[in-house]
Amino acid sequence: MYAQKVQASRRGRSRKWLRIADQECCHQFGELTVAKRVQSRIAVGRTERSEFRRDSREDDVPGSDLPGLTGVFTVFKSKKRLSISSPRKMSDPFRFKQFSIHQDRCAMKVGTDGILLGAWATAETPSRILDIGTGTGLVALMLAQRFPAAMIDAVEANSDACGQAAGNFQVSPWADRLTAVYCRIQEFESAATYSLIVSNPPWFHDSMKPDDQARDTARHTDSMSPADLISAVARLMANDGVFTTILPVVEGQSFLGLAAQSGFHCHRCCEVLPLANVPAKRLLLEFTRQSPKPFISNERLIVETNQRHYYTPEFMQLTIEFYLRF
Repeated sequence: MYAQKVQASRRGRSRKWLRIADQECCHQFGELTVAKRVQSRIAVGRTERSEFRRDSREDDVPGSDLPGLTGVFTVFKSKKRLSISSPRKMSDPFRFKQFSIHQDRCAMKVGTDGILLGAWATAETPSRILDIGTGTGLVALMLAQRFPAAMIDAVEANSDACGQAAGNFQVSPWADRLTAVYCRIQEFESAATYSLIVSNPPWFHDSMKPDDQARDTARHTDSMSPADLISAVARLMANDGVFTTILPVVEGQSFLGLAAQSGFHCHRCCEVLPLANVPAKRLLLEFTRQSPKPFISNERLIVETNQRHYYTPEFMQLTIEFYLRF
């Protein structure tokens, strides 16, 4: 429900203004209650359009997986009508430059972790790509856009998410190169190995689980442990292949040790910081079976500048092929 307090002041026949004072805008959004206090000036006699922002954790904006980053909705203002457009519903597609993601049946929505993984992962002309735990199919679609010669298999253990990923693939420009496979990665088999494997894996463990069973499964390592993931990569990746993943810093450091024990070497490691003056929140990690030459340990990616909602040139350059706003 939106509450508005409007105060009008008029002086002679000069331009008339209305001011919305301390407007409290609240919207119930799944598990999320959105609230933002804003002030906006409205010119009577002409139509204006402005934007203000609402706090969000998982929405159609850069940085949605990182604390404090936000979404946008619109205020339309005119002489006869004042209305606030509704925030995007989960039934609405999340639109990128070359494809769209429907996600109302998926426990985990489009977020910055997946977008970073899809934009950062690389391999030299990969012919076959495997996305482990594809969810909405986001990362697989990003890689299909980036590598036009690659055939991509996307494995998902949740039936609703797998069905929705298959639907997203079907309406994309690369439907003939994308396959959604409904099964656990522990049971997945392939006659040929993959030159690039990616995964945005579950990483919660020993923590309070949400009431939503599907979200629980998607976020917690009960469904796929780090050891399960490493084992699958060892079994399915080509000898000269590349494996790329994204994890929180603590879990990523632990994963580095586990991967080394299984014969994988880290060639690239990128720390992801929400802001320049805060600690890293994520690690982007790239592994191969070959000894690193050299091991790149000092990559850093800062998402926002010190001014809120303004993104760094590095982040924009990495994601410019995908985000509509860049």
